[in-house]
Amino acid sequence: MLEDYFFLKKEIVAVNAAVVGTSKERWIALLEEEASLEQAKRIMSQHRFDILPVVNHNGGVKTYFQTKTWNNYELIEHKKIDYEDLISFQTPLHLVIKNFAQEQRSYYFLVNSDT
Repeated sequence: MLEDYFFLKKEIVAVNAAVVGTSKERWIALLEEEASLEQAKRIMSQHRFDILPVVNHNGGVKTYFQTKTWNNYELIEHKKIDYEDLISFQTPLHLVIKNFAQEQRSYYFLVNSDT
């Protein structure tokens, strides 16, 4: 039966958070020593970012700037990255979407859970 082709298909495409996310190597970020609300506001509005990571001298990221209201660059907060802000870059995309809906959030920082 022709229909069996779809049920017996061996090749399955696995889409995870890394496929739709942005690698830390490709971020636009603020250096910790330059991190000010004014500088964050300028970069965020110029690039239309609602999240802007702050990178320390070791390349680590512990804080970020976030708009209080999406797409409004007038009110920006400097926040610490908490455990609930992190998700493995290997998380299947359908679980990322489910988490967005259940936790009513719009972003995660992707981490390598193997390191």
